[in-house]
Amino acid sequence: MTAVALRRAATRLSLRLRAERPQDGPGRLGLSLLGHLYRGGPMTAGELADAERLQPQSVTRVLVSLDEKGLISRTRNPSDRRQHRIGLTELGTAVLVEHVRDSDAWLAGEMARVLSPVECRMLRLATDLIDQVLDGGDRRRTGSPVNSAPNQHGSCTERPDQP
Repeated sequence: MTAVALRRAATRLSLRLRAERPQDGPGRLGLSLLGHLYRGGPMTAGELADAERLQPQSVTRVLVSLDEKGLISRTRNPSDRRQHRIGLTELGTAVLVEHVRDSDAWLAGEMARVLSPVECRMLRLATDLIDQVLDGGDRRRTGSPVNSAPNQHGSCTERPDQP
């Protein structure tokens, strides 16, 4: 069944990417929180917990760790002085971008080593289809990646996406 195979492959990929991450880094949840802040701007702890579908208490310890490492900043919410708005620091952005770049480079290298250029283009098409499913079918493709010309490094390496 395609759904089962896809879920298993996604799980294995996630575990492998986690294994490639440095041990002293922010961790999976920390990186995910940094990613939410990168894409969405400053948020409250409750908004971050909602984005992760967790209870606010579940993100508190991770936020303390990110704050201690200088990866996030906290400012009082002007509309509700009881809340803090959490934002990314320059160091937090740099750590996130470096993690994404390193993960993308590792994966692109492995794909280029194992897959042919045609298989890489097929995988690119498959990722677009997965995105379409996850977006609820609202995404409109502007052209088939299968017909895209590979870049100088082959079709498995491309400009990294934003975190």
